[in-house]
Amino acid sequence: MAPALRRRRHVAALAALALALSSLIGVGIAPTALAQGSEPDVETTALTIAAPAVAVLAAAATGETGETGETDTADTAADSGPVSALSDPALELTKSVSDATPDAGATFTYTLLYRCAGITQNCDDVLVTDVIPPQLATGAGEVSLTGDGNTVATNYDAPTRTAVFDLGNLDAGDSGQLTIGVRFPAGTTPPNTVATNEASMSAANAPTVTTAPVIATSGGAFDMTFSKSGPSDHDLGIPFDYSLQVCSPGSYAISGGQLVDTLPAGATLVSTGQPAGVAAPSVVGDTITWTLPEPWYPAG
Repeated sequence: MAPALRRRRHVAALAALALALSSLIGVGIAPTALAQGSEPDVETTALTIAAPAVAVLAAAATGETGETGETDTADTAADSGPVSALSDPALELTKSVSDATPDAGATFTYTLLYRCAGITQNCDDVLVTDVIPPQLATGAGEVSLTGDGNTVATNYDAPTRTAVFDLGNLDAGDSGQLTIGVRFPAGTTPPNTVATNEASMSAANAPTVTTAPVIATSGGAFDMTFSKSGPSDHDLGIPFDYSLQVCSPGSYAISGGQLVDTLPAGATLVSTGQPAGVAAPSVVGDTITWTLPEPWYPAG
């Protein structure tokens, strides 16, 4: 583009912009600087708008810069887009588990790391919420909540299995750690039971965020021992006792079990005894059968 044409284009653009601004804020523009079809004698033409809180508006009609050095300042400003001086409030929350394969009955911990991630704006009325999986022990005394210095209050509602940490108002950049203690129920949890859990963080002035799912799988193994003891010698016609003992030293209960004992030849059953929770046995001939409760968790 020829220098004269380029200068005319810049002057025309300035004239249109200046007239538009003058109509908005009610100030005048010197007509000699923007006469229709006029061509400036100098390389730079400046327009000054005298109004409160309005700065000097300047544009340059530059000379030749070479074939590859031309810059259109109006196009560059249009492409740059708006820039926000303040960041919006934002939330960050992550979750981890202390033991991914805990034995039934053993307590393990969920750890929640949170942050008010806005650079300049605070996070208001912040809550961290976690619904405990139904595979875990969810009674009122079986879930423990531990807050930090930002925690205003904690609450666990057993009927809905919902744990809530109230963090109040957080300043921009505030962060902290929360923990939840849980366990798989002892004696009633089958091996390889999976509990999937996630937590969320909300605020009055920021979008809610949710953690990635965290998985815990019940470990351990079923174990059972059995023993029988009694006198090696006994007198005819004198009653004596056999003692039967069943133990489950592992993490899991005995489920659907039976205990069967057959009397020695010539022996006659006099009576039976059994621990609390175990019904009296059935007796067929010389065979005595106890049906064990389900589930049954005899320590041993």
